[in-house]
Amino acid sequence: MTTASDATILGVSIRPVESETALKATLEALHGSRLLHVITPNTEMVMHARHDAQFAKLLAAADMQLIDGIGLVWAWRYLYGTKIKRVTGVDFVQMLAKRLNEHQQPVTMVFLGRTDGLHPDAAARAARTLARQYRHLTFAAYNWRSDEDMDQLLGLKPDILVVGLGAPRQDVWIEQNRDRLKGIKVAIGAGGTAD
Repeated sequence: MTTASDATILGVSIRPVESETALKATLEALHGSRLLHVITPNTEMVMHARHDAQFAKLLAAADMQLIDGIGLVWAWRYLYGTKIKRVTGVDFVQMLAKRLNEHQQPVTMVFLGRTDGLHPDAAARAARTLARQYRHLTFAAYNWRSDEDMDQLLGLKPDILVVGLGAPRQDVWIEQNRDRLKGIKVAIGAGGTAD
C-alpha cells in the first residue's frame, strides 16, 4: 500500500494534508523558530514539475501540501483508492484567519502581490476584505518589484506571508528568499487568495 510519504502523481511527490491538520500545524508554527512553507499544488503545478526538476524538488520538500486542484483529487482517488479533500489556498487562508480571529491571537498577515500581474491591486483588495471580516487581526499588502523591497516588506512585520505571484513563481520566491524572511513564521503560496 502506498503511503502519503511515497505517493506520486505523474511521478511528482504529493503529500496531502487535511485542513484541520494544516490549521493545527500552522498555529503551532506561529510559536516556532523556523519558517513553515505551505504549498497548494494543482494540476498545472504537477505538470510543470514533470519538466522542471528543481520545482519538483521544491514541491517534494515543502513543509505542507494542501491539494488545491480538483484534478489532483480525482487522480489520487483513481491511483490510491481513497478520497482526499480539496483545500484551496483561498479557503485555507480564510479558515486560518477565522481561527486566529476566534482565538483573538494578535497576528499580522501580509499579502504579497505584484504590480505586473493581471490585477495589480489584488493584494490590497485581499487585505481590505479580510480586515473587514476579522477585526482581531492585522492585514497589510505589499507589491513586490525587486530584491531591494525586502526591507520594506519585513518592516510590515508579518507573522504570516501570503505570496500571490502566480505558480510556480510564488513558491520558488519563498524558497529563494527563505533565509531572508526573518521573523516570518508561515509563508503560503496562494496566488488565488489575492484575486
